[in-house]
Amino acid sequence: MKIRVRFLGFLLSIIVPFVIFFIEDSLWAITPKISAGGYHSIALKSDGTLWAWGRNGYGQLGDGSTVDKHYPVQVGDNNWASIAAGGA
Repeated sequence: MKIRVRFLGFLLSIIVPFVIFFIEDSLWAITPKISAGGYHSIALKSDGTLWAWGRNGYGQLGDGSTVDKHYPVQVGDNNWASIAAGGA
């Protein structure tokens, strides 16, 4: 019985790091992400599309305008990998 438990522990010590370092990156690719800036927010959907809303006085939403958006609008194409919103 002790040998089986030790063997199971050994297998887990090999499998868990593999999952963390190699498979986790692919899981992040399918997880939606949201980032908040100064009075605006952006979201990356699991299909790779970028959405933005909020104040847009300096064009921080990236939609080519300076008009505030009170609802999410799609920005750019569909191949975004990560996001980060700034102050303005």
